[in-house]
Amino acid sequence: MSTLVTIQSSDQITNSRADINSNFSALNTDKIETSYLDTDSSLSNNSDTKIPSQKAVKAYVDTGGNVNASETTKGIVEEATDAEVTAGTATGGTGAKLFVTPAKLATRVTAFTFFGVMKGGSIGHDNSTTGAVTTAHGLGKIPKFIKVSGVTVNNAGNISLMTSSGVYDGTTNSYLYSYAPEGGGTATNDLVGGGTGYILLFGGDGTESKAVATFDATNITLTWSKSGSPTGTSYLIWEAIA
Repeated sequence: MSTLVTIQSSDQITNSRADINSNFSALNTDKIETSYLDTDSSLSNNSDTKIPSQKAVKAYVDTGGNVNASETTKGIVEEATDAEVTAGTATGGTGAKLFVTPAKLATRVTAFTFFGVMKGGSIGHDNSTTGAVTTAHGLGKIPKFIKVSGVTVNNAGNISLMTSSGVYDGTTNSYLYSYAPEGGGTATNDLVGGGTGYILLFGGDGTESKAVATFDATNITLTWSKSGSPTGTSYLIWEAIA
């Protein structure tokens, strides 16, 4: 920027004229010709000598001013809606590629349930005993649910083969069971059933060994009770999923 000379009150006319001419010359050198102003809002000239007007710059910014982004090109992107995240949509309503904000990603991840860790093992139970039996599940966290299945033989009450399986989700124990009389009794004596309140039930006809499940971050607990005088050993296999 040129320095302009100040005309003093004591200057003679000749000096003042010289100063004025010098200032005009300086201003003429530093002036911006209107032909250098560019009003093209696309900035397509890509010039080192053109100067975009304020209005052109605003329009360029307001309209995005660039191509849509790709894997190799910087450009316009659009924030994904919840519906687009759920649907796995690649591009949004503007045609631009979608992005997911950390806050929305956290919300969507929370909305899904992932089962990533599973443990299992086998245990036995004396059908004549009652009380709580704990087994370490090894997940290192509270399971999402557990499943227990088993078979027992030689129970009192004229029963030779019994099977049972069930699940517990932290709220409800649900089970299925079946048994057949010793010596392959008639079909009318074969029983099958199920329900809630227990995870396992072996027996029938008033002679039963049954268990209710609970769990925490360390153990699975089967609390056994009985009706009548059941005997024999139940062989169980369990699965815990987190």
